[in-house]
Amino acid sequence: MATPMQNRLMPTHLSSPPSSPTPTRTARSSTNVTPSNLAGRSSRASHSVPDAAGSDATPTLASLADAIRGLAADLATVKSDLRKSLTEQGVLMAQLDQLSTAYAESLSMTHRLYELVLTLTPGTQPLDTPESSNVATTPPSSPELPAQARLPERRRPPFHEDSDMFYVMIKGRCPGFYTSLPWVQSVLIDNQNSWENIWKGFPTLERAIRYWKDNQDLIKFTGRTDGDEHLYGPHDIYIPF
Repeated sequence: MATPMQNRLMPTHLSSPPSSPTPTRTARSSTNVTPSNLAGRSSRASHSVPDAAGSDATPTLASLADAIRGLAADLATVKSDLRKSLTEQGVLMAQLDQLSTAYAESLSMTHRLYELVLTLTPGTQPLDTPESSNVATTPPSSPELPAQARLPERRRPPFHEDSDMFYVMIKGRCPGFYTSLPWVQSVLIDNQNSWENIWKGFPTLERAIRYWKDNQDLIKFTGRTDGDEHLYGPHDIYIPF
């Protein structure tokens, strides 16, 4: 039994259960049932039921058949591509075999040529021998050229007092003052971080001169040999101002 509070909170359309309709009796037809009537009813029922197998199942089977045919076409395409790739792989393998054969022939020819050189120049070590692998190879020293036969001296780049940067080389092949960074880099020994090089760039000429004066004791030529003027220019300190 609902309390008064529940009755007040309950919506009006749900306050009382709906009344169940009173069942009514329908009058039975007094028509007599005969075998002919049953036959007629059965024939009408058979015409009214749809043919599920004919109307619903036929489109599904057709779509499945189309999908199977599409998969078969895709499979045929994949097989064709696979045959092409296998053919290309066979061609590449044949070309690799040809290159390997050519390399072996060139290596054999190189050995034969070197053996011929051995016969022409006695005292030369043969290839692939322990003696030749342990001997340190040194380039032959070039003979001293007469003065008139030497290469022309390399010219220094011009010095620009209005340059944005001034480079001072304290220790290296060409100590002095420069305004061309490519020139300075071209005369460095091994690389710019080597201990054989002491150089620095400045935005003003005054700071470059001060750096030069502060390192007078370190000014030194390194990495120069007689006759290398064609590579690094004159063998003297360059102060263009």
